[in-house]
Amino acid sequence: MVTGPPPKLYGGYRILCTALAVLATPGAGQASGLTAVRAVEPPPSQYASGPTQYGATVERSFSSPDELEAFCNFYLGRPASGYYQACYIPALDTVVIPDKRAWPSAREREALREHEWAHARGWRHGLLTTASARQY
Repeated sequence: MVTGPPPKLYGGYRILCTALAVLATPGAGQASGLTAVRAVEPPPSQYASGPTQYGATVERSFSSPDELEAFCNFYLGRPASGYYQACYIPALDTVVIPDKRAWPSAREREALREHEWAHARGWRHGLLTTASARQY
């Protein structure tokens, strides 16, 4: 389930990020939530590759989930619910993801990475496309 704040306007650009709700055992803290079952919304296929919106997108990774969340919170504000596991910051043209040591599953980390890079290519949650008629 994807949760988070509505897009905010900064310098004319819509800031959109991924704040994923983590399914964890009751009473588990944030750090233990990173090893529980996660859900990453797959983007429509037309955003899987190609140029990014601003053309100079960089990727930044964090080994600490707390540092990653603080970085995303600083630039995007706190999500309405959940917390950041990754984000895309258009103002910096930066994809922010956990590094390999901070994520227990390479396959799930890659799905999260692809999700954020799709945002850098222009994908927005709730955007209806010919390839995907679902509303998120």
